[in-house]
Amino acid sequence: MTIKKHLILSSIFFLLPSIFFLNPNNLKQLFYSEIFIIFIIPVILMISLFLIDKFLYFLLKKNFFYIIIFYSSLLYFSSFFYAFVTKYIFYFQILILLTFFIFTKKYSEIFFKTIIIFFVINLFYLIFNINKSDQTNVISYDDTYSNYKNEDKIDNNIYFIILDGMNSIESMTDNNINLSKKFKNFKKNLIKNDFIYLENSFSSYNTTYLSLASIFYNNYPVNENSNQYPNRDLFFPNFFIKNHNNISLINFLENNNYNFSWIGNNFRPDSLAPQHSLLKNKNLISKYFYQNISLIFLFFENSYIDGILRKIINLKNKNTKNIDNNDAILKLTNFINSKNFHKSSKNYFFVHHIYPHTPFVLNKDCTYKKQVDENFENGYLDNYLCTLNKINDLINLLSKKDPNSIVVLQADHGWELNKKNSQDSQYLFTKDRIEIFNAVKLPEKYKKFATKKLDNVNTSRLLNSIILNVEPNLLEKKTFFGYYEFQNSANYGKVKLYEN
Repeated sequence: MTIKKHLILSSIFFLLPSIFFLNPNNLKQLFYSEIFIIFIIPVILMISLFLIDKFLYFLLKKNFFYIIIFYSSLLYFSSFFYAFVTKYIFYFQILILLTFFIFTKKYSEIFFKTIIIFFVINLFYLIFNINKSDQTNVISYDDTYSNYKNEDKIDNNIYFIILDGMNSIESMTDNNINLSKKFKNFKKNLIKNDFIYLENSFSSYNTTYLSLASIFYNNYPVNENSNQYPNRDLFFPNFFIKNHNNISLINFLENNNYNFSWIGNNFRPDSLAPQHSLLKNKNLISKYFYQNISLIFLFFENSYIDGILRKIINLKNKNTKNIDNNDAILKLTNFINSKNFHKSSKNYFFVHHIYPHTPFVLNKDCTYKKQVDENFENGYLDNYLCTLNKINDLINLLSKKDPNSIVVLQADHGWELNKKNSQDSQYLFTKDRIEIFNAVKLPEKYKKFATKKLDNVNTSRLLNSIILNVEPNLLEKKTFFGYYEFQNSANYGKVKLYEN
């Protein structure tokens, strides 16, 4: 087989894992800049090998390195089978190399044409799915607050803190009787700092992308009568790019001279909405690598390259805290303690703290585990107890630094305590999944509205009313069950009403 054909096949084998990764389920969650990252990874590898090839040719005056590039591409491609043949990956890769060596020697033309046809079919399938994923108009908008202005407004700082997947205290107490005293003392500290803890609270939806969208739209964006949506383009967080001009909350805050600041996490980094990010990263490498590191790890999840990357950056060691972008409360705390912070300065801080959700990397005292805890029961409890400590520290800090602030501590959904792994979807439609932690600190005149009616949607609407210093316009509280892409369900894109 010629050098040209070897290089063509090398390119194909480098690109195939990216094409396989961009399946219909993943495409529903990604936007074009992330698709670009998935393709730029193998391109960088190919360019690096090509430059090494040229350098060796310059030194040795022999053009044999194309063979090394070809077999390197095979090793790269076959590494993505690691999750399926973990113990035998070495033998599997040797078998792959020997098989391809035989085919390229004896049946080179047939082999070449077969691989080209296979690649073209998959490429066209990818293009078809990208084009098919265009969004339709499925959102129910509510403009009650979008264009509302009132001169008699407040200037308090507002902190809307999302505690991802945080169960209610009463649910955790029922399942951990030995910790009931700790939970009771935590609630006492909330009350001491003028918080109201809302028992029997429910999220607006059972998924993050829908619950957070409901906060930003100040409404239930989809209901049981809505058209089926094909992807997440109009929901959190993709709407920051795909539908930014129609986000009710952001339009409202701009109209009323409130500065909106976003503090995110590793799953959807701050760079997603750079115009709103409180912590703008000036380091180019950090911005495009570390802030997209979760996507890169997800791409290499089935390859042993994932483990190599993690060891290189010490993600599994206690040094994790140096690059851990998930601790949004820590980032907020650091900002409050900085010289750039000012109390009562019309700031609306939206903080998406990933814990107690996975990854289970924290001990209950908030030190880092040596590796990710695969035990969902113990891992969740440790993350939960650490989050309680984080909350205590934050509210004590705010009582000193910003005593007149308005604070919401609220989960986007609950957690299935019997869940065994991240793909265990049978618990997505249970009461545990929608029963949430919910605590608020409000001005005196608005405390009477702190009832179990305050789900994600109505809490957002209440905060808007407080900013305007007007009577709140709350909606009839509802909770919906939605679906995730990995469920491979024909119901993805629909929601159903929860009936208690």
